[in-house]
Amino acid sequence: LNMLATCKRLFRPSLRPLLRLTPAIPSIKPLCPCTHFHFSRKSTKDKKWEETEAKKEAERQKFKDTDLEDLLKEWREGFELCAEEYEEELREVRKARASPDMFDKVLVPAYGGKHELAELAQTIVRGENNVVVSVYDESVKEAVMKALIMHDPELDVSIEGKYVSVRIVKSKEENQDAVIIAQAKEKFLQYKENLAESRHQALKTLKELELILPMDEITIYKGQMEDIFKHHQKLGQELFDQKSKEILQGK
Repeated sequence: LNMLATCKRLFRPSLRPLLRLTPAIPSIKPLCPCTHFHFSRKSTKDKKWEETEAKKEAERQKFKDTDLEDLLKEWREGFELCAEEYEEELREVRKARASPDMFDKVLVPAYGGKHELAELAQTIVRGENNVVVSVYDESVKEAVMKALIMHDPELDVSIEGKYVSVRIVKSKEENQDAVIIAQAKEKFLQYKENLAESRHQALKTLKELELILPMDEITIYKGQMEDIFKHHQKLGQELFDQKSKEILQGK
């Protein structure tokens, strides 16, 4: 029995030496939670860079054959066009003058009904602020005078022989001056809005060019554009002041 036990021990290999010879397997540590975000940030950064480069390329293509001097010339012409249109509109703003048809639509009670003045009389201009109304039938002369007074109480209306004389009094002229100056002011404000819009478009273009041109160059042309803008602002004010003076002088 002792011999049998000894044989079993000899032929049963021990596992301990094998375990000692087996290399240790390193433990695998979990990735740091921030690793995912690190790669995510890097990907987002690359994406933004690609978008910026795409924008730059688009701007290069857009302004491929454009010179800044040409742009400056275009902006100057835009401001000048605004000024020309403004001057033309100011020329149309003027004091109403006495005219042969100024009372044609005034309704006159006559012959049992109401008739337009043009059917009953002829208006003749005798000066800048004076007209005479020559009635075809003197029996309606009083009715014509009353109709004109009702039409505008500030008119100086009187009967002179066979005519009805009409004169625009001083207070009426002053009120008219205020109205005309207000119209000119409205044109001036619209002109300023048009100038501001042209300036806005120029600044927008310069902002786009910042992606592909040095800031020093952008700053130079921006300053030149602003000088042109301010010049036309001053010109608009001068034209309005001149127009107001002409209105008050009766021109």
